[in-house]
Amino acid sequence: MLRKLYYDVLPNRVKKFIFTAARRVYSPSPALRNVLYFEGDFAVTTNSTSFLMSHTGNGLENKIFWKGLYGHEAGSMQLWQRLCEAANIILDIGSNTGLYTLVAKSVNPSARVYAFEPLSQFASTLKHNVKLNNFDIKIYEYAISDFIGEAEFYSPKPYHGNIYSSTLSTSHYQNHQTSTPLVSSVNVKTLDEIVKEERLENIDLIKIDAEGHDHNVLKGFSSSLTWMSPDFLIEIQNPQIGAAIEEVLAGKNYVYINIDDSLSNTFQKLDFLSPAIGRNFLICKQSTSRKLKLI
Repeated sequence: MLRKLYYDVLPNRVKKFIFTAARRVYSPSPALRNVLYFEGDFAVTTNSTSFLMSHTGNGLENKIFWKGLYGHEAGSMQLWQRLCEAANIILDIGSNTGLYTLVAKSVNPSARVYAFEPLSQFASTLKHNVKLNNFDIKIYEYAISDFIGEAEFYSPKPYHGNIYSSTLSTSHYQNHQTSTPLVSSVNVKTLDEIVKEERLENIDLIKIDAEGHDHNVLKGFSSSLTWMSPDFLIEIQNPQIGAAIEEVLAGKNYVYINIDDSLSNTFQKLDFLSPAIGRNFLICKQSTSRKLKLI
C-alpha cells in the first residue's frame, strides 16, 4: 500500500522537496536510493559553478542527486573539469543525457562543445538539459564510428537491462545484457567527417564512451590524428579494445593514465591500455600530464 502511494499518489514536486531536505542529513544505501527518486530538474554543483539537470528517474541522475557530482566516476570527473578549463574545442562521444557535456560548458562557458548521442531516449533529455541551462552546445543525434552510413543500434527494453550499455556492438550487448534487444537504425558518421563539416582546425579534448565500440571511433579519426593531438578521456572495457586503440594511436607519444573512479585522486601511469585500477583512461600529451602533475 505504501509503495503504491509513493509511486502513484505522491506528486513529483513533493518527492523532490522531501528528498532535497533529506539528503542534507541522510545518505541512503544504493539499494534504497534506487527507489527514492523523482522526475524533475535539480542543481548540480561543480568545483566552481553549478548547472541544472533533468532527473528522468534513471540511475545515473539519481546517483548524482543523492551523492553529488562526484557520486559518479569521481576521479574521471575531477580530471574532466581541469581539462575542460583549458580547452577551446570539446567533443563528448556517447553523451548520454549530457553529464560530461554540461560540466564542460559550465566550467568553461567560452568553449565550443559538441555532443553526440544516437539513442533517442537519451538525446531527448540531452536537448532538454542544454535548453534548461541556455547553453550553446551543438548536438548530433547519431553514432560515431569508422564508417559513414546507417547501422543497427542495440538497447534493452524498458526495465529489462542496463540502458547505459546500449551499443553498436552486438558482442558488447550480448556480454552485458541478458534480454533480447530493441534494434533501431541510427545514422553513423566518422570524426574525420565531423572535422570537415565543422571546419575544425583543432580539437583539444574528446570524451569517448561508446560501449565497446571505442576503438572504431578512433579509427574514424585516424586522418585528423595525423595533424592534431587532442587529449582523450575514454572507457576501455578490456585489454583487447585497449590494444586496438594503441594501434590507432601508435607513434603519437601519448601518456596512458588509468583512473580509479572509486577514489577522487587515484591515478596510475601504464605502458599499455589494459585496465588495472579502473576502466576509464586519460590518454594525453606529455605536456598535459605534466601540467596536471600526473607524472
